[in-house]
Amino acid sequence: MTNGITAENRKFQIEKNIIARHRKIRKKQLYALLISIKSGIGAGASSLISISIVGAEDHERTNNICLHAMLLGGILSIIPAILVLFYLKPILIFVGKEMFLVMQ
Repeated sequence: MTNGITAENRKFQIEKNIIARHRKIRKKQLYALLISIKSGIGAGASSLISISIVGAEDHERTNNICLHAMLLGGILSIIPAILVLFYLKPILIFVGKEMFLVMQ
């Protein structure tokens, strides 16, 4: 080929671009999963709270639902943070940040 680009180099660049696109998709899927779990918990808690306040006027049950929703939200925030502390390098490799690891 011209300009010093061989067929092997071109094939390598195409494969590299495909891998980079897949890693971006995986990173977005990971964020979307975490956001959807928390959104689902928030929507479910809101629904249960409104039913217990407006429908049944049971304030003890409302307090119980609020407590459990906050505890569950806190736990689901702490678990990924702890996992990131212990598995930072594999996570960075998974989302395509090998160059960041090489630089350090």
